[in-house]
Amino acid sequence: MKYLCGPGDEVFIFMPSASENSVGPLLAKGLEKLGAKPRAFGVISSYREAVEALSQAAPHTLIGIPSQMRKLALHAPDIRPKNVLLSSDYISSAAKKTISGKWGCEVFEH
Repeated sequence: MKYLCGPGDEVFIFMPSASENSVGPLLAKGLEKLGAKPRAFGVISSYREAVEALSQAAPHTLIGIPSQMRKLALHAPDIRPKNVLLSSDYISSAAKKTISGKWGCEVFEH
């Protein structure tokens, strides 16, 4: 994660966050140790709520499920993260192209 973000960077985590041992909260703990400002949003159930949360922030990095990040890029083309980390599912070249094209960012795969 040090390659993607650093101290003071706002990081939105759109990964499972239902319990303290879910991917989102565990990743948030690690990001806090780097000095980043993580927000474990959870898996997107409402794109309206996700767009609203992002519009009230200045996200440096987004982490999420490829299909959800692609759809979020289509719903919120004005968000300008520096980079996006896609994880936990198949990552199509079309999803990467849509995300990088809409947001003008680098897209990384995990």
